[in-house]
Amino acid sequence: MAPSLRADEPRLDARRDRKTRKPLVERRRRARINESLRELRLLLADGERLRREASERFAAGYIQCMHEVHTFVSACPAIEGATAAALLNHLLEAMPLHEGALRELLAEMWHRMFRVKPVPPPHEPAVTRA
Repeated sequence: MAPSLRADEPRLDARRDRKTRKPLVERRRRARINESLRELRLLLADGERLRREASERFAAGYIQCMHEVHTFVSACPAIEGATAAALLNHLLEAMPLHEGALRELLAEMWHRMFRVKPVPPPHEPAVTRA
């Protein structure tokens, strides 16, 4: 016995309903994804800004500490000028900053403030071909 047309109607209605809802559901899904991406971009931008601010605060504190060392070694008659300069250059070289541009800027600022010649970073020896 063949199924009646009435028995197939709920299946056909459900299929039509799915076909009409599918674009709406997809639009909502894409909207959620785009909103999540916007939030992620904002979080990443805030994290970068906070990291940069923390790095700048650390650098300012490090420079202040170096200034205190400079003041101390300048006032101490037992420490020779060359020794004081070597100590300050060592502190400048050891500055734990990851941003190369910020490190160079601080080195220039330090040099201008205290007239201490910064030691260039060590270079690897040149390889010569025989």
